[in-house]
Formats: sequence, structure tokens, C-alpha cells
Amino acid sequence: MIENMQREEIAAICNREVLENAAKLFDTRKDALKVFANYEGAANLVYEYKHDGSPRILRISFTPDRTEERIRSELHFVKYLAENGV
Repeated sequence: MIENMQREEIAAICNREVLENAAKLFDTRKDALKVFANYEGAANLVYEYKHDGSPRILRISFTPDRTEERIRSELHFVKYLAENGV
């Protein structure tokens, strides 16, 4: 079902039903989440916000091909990049 939805529809559902809880999980407020300006991909919804003055990124994946293992692998890679100054 979600494969046939337009990105805008998915973003609207996320805004109504997901962002409030996601914001709480990451110790911020829904109104502090801003759509990441330099992102136009269709596989994720990406938001930026500040936590204790530091910039943060919240990525919400909505495609069914994102297994937990795949997401953990991506997080591991991003952590590696950050730890190595990228």
C-alpha cells in the first residue's frame, strides 16, 4: 500500500501521526523539527533540529525494504564517518 503513495501523502501522515512521538523520543518538540532544506530524496523524511544547542538530524524511513539490520548498518556507517571527521 505505501509503495503506491506519493511522498507528499506520506509526509502528511507523518506530520499528523508520527512526528509528535518521534520528537518526544529524541527529547525535542514537534514544532522544533524543520524539514531538512537540502534534501530531496524520496526514501526518507529528514528533519533538522537542535538538542542542547547542537544540530541534530532526524530521519524517518517509510519504505518497507528498510529492515532493522539495514538501518543499523547505515547508522554504524554514519557513526564511523562522524568519528573520522567527515
